[in-house]
Amino acid sequence: MRPTEPEAPQNRWTRISRRAYELAQQRGFAPGAELSDWLQAEKEIDQAEQQRQSAPENQITG
Repeated sequence: MRPTEPEAPQNRWTRISRRAYELAQQRGFAPGAELSDWLQAEKEIDQAEQQRQSAPENQITG
């Protein structure tokens, strides 16, 4: 199996924008926190990607 490649920038941007929208939706789209939504989404997506890349290839034997 080949090593995990970094996520394409466009795919990363799409995932972040979707998550930022979800965060805005959760707070009722109140204005003034758009940047916070984006930064939180970026943090979550990047952390998930790091965890995915550091996970062992074989989840059964580790």
